[in-house]
Amino acid sequence: MIGLRLHPEEKISWFETGLRSTIILSDVALQANNLSTLGLAYFNMGEYERAIHYHSEALILVQEIGDVG
Repeated sequence: MIGLRLHPEEKISWFETGLRSTIILSDVALQANNLSTLGLAYFNMGEYERAIHYHSEALILVQEIGDVG
């Protein structure tokens, strides 16, 4: 798993690239997943406001697609 081997800042770079890809592909479910992963990465770095931002964006998308599971 990529998250175990990279420095937190490198993880964020990878996840941001993934997020851009999901936006281009219009894959809302994967976009929500990437937003949530970014939120977790920022949380682990102690950047709580950014973490809340990404998790909030993920929640909005999950609610839009009806994926509450």
